[in-house]
Amino acid sequence: MPFIKVSGKVNGIAWNGKLIKIYETYQGREGSKHRLWSCWFDIAPDINEGDEITVNGDLNCKIGSWTPKGNTEAITVVEYHLNEVTLATVVAGKPSSASFNAPEPSPAVLEDLNTPF
Repeated sequence: MPFIKVSGKVNGIAWNGKLIKIYETYQGREGSKHRLWSCWFDIAPDINEGDEITVNGDLNCKIGSWTPKGNTEAITVVEYHLNEVTLATVVAGKPSSASFNAPEPSPAVLEDLNTPF
């Protein structure tokens, strides 16, 4: 198996954190392209969706199918997987507003914060 390095943005986390999906962006003949990678870790790393990461691992590809939103017909795709993955770098991303739904504090709470001790 080829041992390769991939960089991209964390798009999904599953299997108790051991499966990390990342989107790689690269330049193709027609401009910017994207590739989805499934990265399989032995131990779940401490990363979050939106983080930019670089990983190393053994390349594995297989033929799969994908049905785009709004379509009923599946298309054939190449699924890219990395096994025996090690984490090289992590740059923390911005948390999405959907994942952080803290309530707004009431005016009474804000008044208490301004009270001198």
